[in-house]
Amino acid sequence: MPLILDNELVERFSKTLGKAQNIAIVSHMNPDGDAVGSALATYNWLRTAFFAGQTMPVINVVLPNRCPDDMLYLPGSETI
Repeated sequence: MPLILDNELVERFSKTLGKAQNIAIVSHMNPDGDAVGSALATYNWLRTAFFAGQTMPVINVVLPNRCPDDMLYLPGSETI
């Protein structure tokens, strides 16, 4: 099934996100590499692309369990 996003919905989401003062990126229980990687990719994208040149909100990556040690090399893992 194809994902269909209309431009108006994307624009509204972008404006809402742009006004945020605090953002929490969360994962499922017992996070695996996909969960940690996608959370950190979102964190890094927000910091370097979405909010580039703008006032940066507080962005936190929150995992319900400890981050697996073999994921600690990923950029941004120190912020979890």
